[in-house]
Amino acid sequence: MNKNNNSLGQHLVKNGLITEEQLAKALKYQSVNGGKLGAILVDLGIIKSSQLLQSLSAISQTPIVKADEIFIDHKLIKSFEYTLMLKHDFVPVASDANTIKVATSDPFNLDVINIVEFETEKSVELCIMSGEDINKILNLVYHPQVHKPSVSPAPKQHVRSDKIRSQIRNASFREVLLALVDELNDKGLVKYSDILKRVESRQQQKI
Repeated sequence: MNKNNNSLGQHLVKNGLITEEQLAKALKYQSVNGGKLGAILVDLGIIKSSQLLQSLSAISQTPIVKADEIFIDHKLIKSFEYTLMLKHDFVPVASDANTIKVATSDPFNLDVINIVEFETEKSVELCIMSGEDINKILNLVYHPQVHKPSVSPAPKQHVRSDKIRSQIRNASFREVLLALVDELNDKGLVKYSDILKRVESRQQQKI
């Protein structure tokens, strides 16, 4: 049993998530078919994907993130080869001048750190994300039309466009601006926190 298998297997048994017999079954399957122990345990229905993520997080002391909790930076993601991210199951989620934050389904995969450090020349900060969420993000970035959720057509609006324009003119600039920000945030195009940072930055420049 390799070191990662040993750590994960012992943790799961110790916390009562699996039995010694179930661990032996998964290891036997791995010896014949290959693959990662955690994924095998999930595929065999022995543990849930959420239990695997929580266990990996506890062992590696790495935080868990979800796809719907982060801003998806298309430009950052496209700075890496799609096939490379798909093969090693990772996706970059944030970056600054010196550090890049990377979500991976396997925090023990040193190839991810080596690849990202080589490509960016930045220090790597890892977080854990399910393989399903990683694939969801990659699909949204590289295949937006194919994976765009189907929605029912919106009912036709019978309000005349000139009436709408009149209502906008009568509204204050602040009201229009807030409505625009809300619309962009709802569509996932901007985040309130990002706008606040820009406002604070401009205020600092005026001082």
